[in-house]
Amino acid sequence: MGRRLAPEINAGSMADIAFLLLVFFIVTAEMSKEEGIFQILPEKNENSTITEPVKERNAIRIFMNENNDILFEDQVGLKMSEIPKLLKEQILNTAGIQICLKIGLLQKVNFNRL
Repeated sequence: MGRRLAPEINAGSMADIAFLLLVFFIVTAEMSKEEGIFQILPEKNENSTITEPVKERNAIRIFMNENNDILFEDQVGLKMSEIPKLLKEQILNTAGIQICLKIGLLQKVNFNRL
């Protein structure tokens, strides 16, 4: 008796089926949606216009340096919990004057240590 030959599997149709399955799962999969920070913005006031820029002496500056020290105006090494109290004092001391709050990070801030 002769040897039987094993039937060959058509690899072309297998690749087509695999591709169709891949496309199906990509199309039907639900992507995770990123959530932003919820923030309520003030209403637009048509009557208020800023005609002159804020003077540098009317700016409150808060920065963080590469050692993760918080710099508030001329004070160094403050804790984060002290900032709201200092801001409140600054704002109350400048009644009627337009104030600008500058918040920034200096170069090489280590976010892992915050």
